[in-house]
Amino acid sequence: MEYRENKNIYISVISLLTLSMLFLAGCFLFPSSGFHNNLRINGYVLSSTDSSAVPGANIIVFDSGLSNVRDIEYSDSTGYFECCWTPLTEGDIGPFRYWDVRVIDVDGSENGIFADLDSTIVEEDPLHNNETVWDLTLYVELL
Repeated sequence: MEYRENKNIYISVISLLTLSMLFLAGCFLFPSSGFHNNLRINGYVLSSTDSSAVPGANIIVFDSGLSNVRDIEYSDSTGYFECCWTPLTEGDIGPFRYWDVRVIDVDGSENGIFADLDSTIVEEDPLHNNETVWDLTLYVELL
């Protein structure tokens, strides 16, 4: 009886390792299977009047048309933020993809009241299989 239980455990472990190896092999053999790239924005939210940091600004990344939220982040005490997302839907396929970035004042006068800012970035990777990084500085108008 003990031999049969050990044999079943051994077979289960071998099966799991085999499936893992097949999955990893597929990732390396077919890296350009489309729309599985990583997208990232590194940036700062700064005041347009004196280039001072705007902490606590809400940064939202949408797909084109503002229909799907891809990431939501907040700027830190230096105004820095980082947004990351991976588009995994077939609707994201095309020679160019547009991403809308919105900066919103969510805390009122705590960090200075500023006008919301909308911006659009373009991904120009027709195969959509590379990591794309944008370095942005977004200037908001303090009110």
